[in-house]
Amino acid sequence: MNIYLLTQDENTGYNTYDACVVCAESEEDAKRISSYGKDIADKDEHYAWVASPEKVTATLIGKAANDIKQKVILGSFNAS
Repeated sequence: MNIYLLTQDENTGYNTYDACVVCAESEEDAKRISSYGKDIADKDEHYAWVASPEKVTATLIGKAANDIKQKVILGSFNAS
Protein backbone atom coordinates (compact mmCIF):
# COMPACT_ATOMS: atom_id res chain seq x y z
CA MET A 1 0.00 0.00 0.00
CA ASN A 2 1.30 3.46 -0.91
CA ILE A 3 0.79 6.79 0.83
CA TYR A 4 -0.17 9.74 -1.37
CA LEU A 5 -0.63 13.46 -0.81
CA LEU A 6 -3.70 14.53 -2.80
CA THR A 7 -4.22 18.18 -3.68
CA GLN A 8 -6.73 20.11 -5.75
CA ASP A 9 -7.16 23.73 -6.78
CA GLU A 10 -10.63 23.60 -8.33
CA ASN A 11 -12.49 24.44 -5.09
CA THR A 12 -10.53 26.90 -2.97
CA GLY A 13 -13.10 28.76 -0.93
CA TYR A 14 -14.45 28.19 2.55
CA ASN A 15 -15.96 24.82 3.52
CA THR A 16 -13.77 22.93 1.06
CA TYR A 17 -10.93 20.45 1.32
CA ASP A 18 -7.69 21.53 -0.34
CA ALA A 19 -5.65 18.40 0.39
CA CYS A 20 -5.60 15.02 2.07
CA VAL A 21 -3.23 12.12 2.70
CA VAL A 22 -4.47 8.67 1.69
CA CYS A 23 -3.38 5.05 1.51
CA ALA A 24 -4.04 3.38 -1.84
CA GLU A 25 -2.62 0.65 -4.06
CA SER A 26 -1.94 2.99 -7.00
CA GLU A 27 -2.01 6.63 -8.04
CA GLU A 28 -5.21 5.99 -10.01
CA ASP A 29 -6.90 4.47 -6.95
CA ALA A 30 -5.72 7.35 -4.78
CA LYS A 31 -7.19 9.96 -7.13
CA ARG A 32 -10.62 8.29 -6.86
CA ILE A 33 -10.73 8.73 -3.06
CA SER A 34 -12.52 11.88 -1.98
CA SER A 35 -11.10 13.89 0.88
CA TYR A 36 -13.67 12.35 3.23
CA GLY A 37 -13.15 8.73 2.23
CA LYS A 38 -15.81 7.99 -0.40
CA ASP A 39 -15.23 7.25 -4.07
CA ILE A 40 -15.43 10.52 -6.03
CA ALA A 41 -18.27 9.07 -8.14
CA ASP A 42 -20.34 8.33 -5.00
CA LYS A 43 -19.98 11.61 -3.16
CA ASP A 44 -22.83 14.00 -2.55
CA GLU A 45 -20.97 17.26 -1.96
CA HIS A 46 -18.87 18.02 -5.06
CA TYR A 47 -18.15 21.55 -3.83
CA ALA A 48 -16.11 20.20 -0.92
CA TRP A 49 -13.61 18.35 -3.15
CA VAL A 50 -13.49 17.84 -6.94
CA ALA A 51 -15.95 16.25 -9.34
CA SER A 52 -13.47 13.97 -11.13
CA PRO A 53 -10.11 12.24 -10.56
CA GLU A 54 -8.54 14.27 -13.38
CA LYS A 55 -8.73 17.36 -11.14
CA VAL A 56 -6.61 15.73 -8.40
CA THR A 57 -2.82 15.85 -8.16
CA ALA A 58 -1.34 12.79 -6.40
CA THR A 59 2.19 12.78 -5.02
CA LEU A 60 3.68 9.54 -3.71
CA ILE A 61 5.11 10.29 -0.26
CA GLY A 62 5.78 6.84 1.20
CA LYS A 63 4.85 3.24 1.81
CA ALA A 64 2.34 2.02 4.38
CA ALA A 65 2.55 -1.18 6.39
CA ASN A 66 1.19 -4.24 4.61
CA ASP A 67 -1.88 -4.53 6.86
CA ILE A 68 -3.14 -0.97 6.18
CA LYS A 69 -6.28 -0.76 4.04
CA GLN A 70 -7.20 1.91 1.50
CA LYS A 71 -8.40 4.99 3.40
CA VAL A 72 -7.97 8.68 4.17
CA ILE A 73 -5.33 9.33 6.84
CA LEU A 74 -5.66 13.10 7.15
CA GLY A 75 -7.65 15.86 5.45
CA SER A 76 -7.10 19.60 5.22
CA PHE A 77 -10.46 21.44 5.48
CA ASN A 78 -10.91 25.19 5.10
CA ALA A 79 -13.83 26.08 7.40
CA SER A 80 -15.89 29.24 7.20
